[in-house]
Order: sequence, then C-alpha cells, then structure tokens
Amino acid sequence: MAAVLQAGRKRLAVGWYQAVDGAWQPDGELEVLSAEELHDRINKPTLVCGELSEGEQRLLSRKRKNVILATPAQSVRRPAVLAELAWKRWQSGQVDQAGTLAPAYLHTHEPIPE
Repeated sequence: MAAVLQAGRKRLAVGWYQAVDGAWQPDGELEVLSAEELHDRINKPTLVCGELSEGEQRLLSRKRKNVILATPAQSVRRPAVLAELAWKRWQSGQVDQAGTLAPAYLHTHEPIPE
C-alpha cells in the first residue's frame, strides 16, 4: 500500500506499507514524490490511498494497471480512524513513551523560493 498526503508544490508525502499477518506494517522510508514518480515506482498491484487531486487520480489509474485506487470515502483523513487505531494498540498493551514521540520531517532537495 502507498499512503499519500499532499506535501505542497505538486508533491506527495508517501508511506509504503506491506500486509503482514492481516495488519499493515511499514515497508521502507517515507518519501516525497511527484505523482509521476509515484506512478513509476509502482510495479506490482498496490493500493494507493490518501488525498489525491483529480489529475493525480487520473494519471495513476490511466497509466498503471497495478494501481488500485482507494475510494474517496476511504481516502479522507478522519480523527475517528486514528482514535480507533490508538485504542486497539492500547488494548493490546502497545504504548509509546510520550517523550520518545517525534514528528517525521520530509525534505526535498528543491530550493525554497525567495
């Protein structure tokens, strides 16, 4: 699965995941890619979910038979989904120490316009 968020400047923040024992597990580093670069990286059936523009959806669905686009309802960020995931983790005893949590900053190698 490729989970995507808009990252500005026609770029997407992409997280890659693999299904392992019925659960999604991270598979690789987070990346910042254009829709074209994402399209080029997908070489096997891959679920793509997240907030894609209409043009990005068209590009991915038209040019790659391996792209499986999630429905619009499945692609919208919802706090309730995050709360449900957190509740399941907490119930299973998986907790994080608050002091160890940190944001993930993604960088591009593009210059910042002045």
